[in-house]
Amino acid sequence: GTGPAALFDRIALVTHGGYVGAALAWVGLTLFGPAISAILLIGVAIVGVIVIGFSISAFLFLPLAQETPRVDGEEELRDQGHLAAGAGEFESCEGRLR
Repeated sequence: GTGPAALFDRIALVTHGGYVGAALAWVGLTLFGPAISAILLIGVAIVGVIVIGFSISAFLFLPLAQETPRVDGEEELRDQGHLAAGAGEFESCEGRLR
């Protein structure tokens, strides 16, 4: 069958979340309908991710946070004052190379 009653079908219970999942889905579908239930489920998932401490910004900017490969001798040039702190291989104390 279809609809909220189909959630308690024996095969659906075994393969799709059991009685707890079926009860939550039944309440959502009966009270709010499929669209609002999906929105609420997504909201609950987002709250769960926030509660466990997942940082969306850290995930999005992870490639930027990785250290760039260094050029041989770059640390020595920086220590001698030939490279500004945080500068790459193309920036010197006098400014950018032309």
